[in-house]
Amino acid sequence: ILFKYSMKGTTMSNYWGYHLRIDARACVIEKIKSIPYVLQYNESLLKLIGMKSMGDPWIQDCGPRDRPDLCGITLLQPIETSSITAHLCNESGDGYLDIFSCKPFDNEAVVAHFREWFEPQNAKWDFTIRQAC
Repeated sequence: ILFKYSMKGTTMSNYWGYHLRIDARACVIEKIKSIPYVLQYNESLLKLIGMKSMGDPWIQDCGPRDRPDLCGITLLQPIETSSITAHLCNESGDGYLDIFSCKPFDNEAVVAHFREWFEPQNAKWDFTIRQAC
C-alpha cells in the first residue's frame, strides 16, 4: 500500500516502528556509483533524522558480475533504533532506501533529502507504521 502518513498525534506507546521506503528512478550516475559520496549522504541522513549509528556502516559495490544491471552499492547502517539500508544501481541509476526505526522521524524531510543528494528523475515513497498483531 502506497500512502503518506502524518505523524501528528502518534506516540511511542501506540506503535512499535516506523518504516519508510523510497524507490527512485534514474539518479545521477556519478553520485550513485561513488562510495565516498554515499558515505557522506549516510552521515548527513543520520544527522537529519537524529539517529545514532551503531558502528560503521557496511558498504560495498556488489552484485553478480554476469548481471551488471543488478550491480551497485549496498549500504547497511545499524542504528540505535534499528537500521538503514540502501541499494543503488550502477547502470540505471535507480536507488532504493529503507529506514526502519522505533523512534519517529520526519519521513517527508528524508524524501526531500534523498532527492537533493541523488537528483532522481522520479521517486515514489511509502511510509508504514508497524505493530505486531
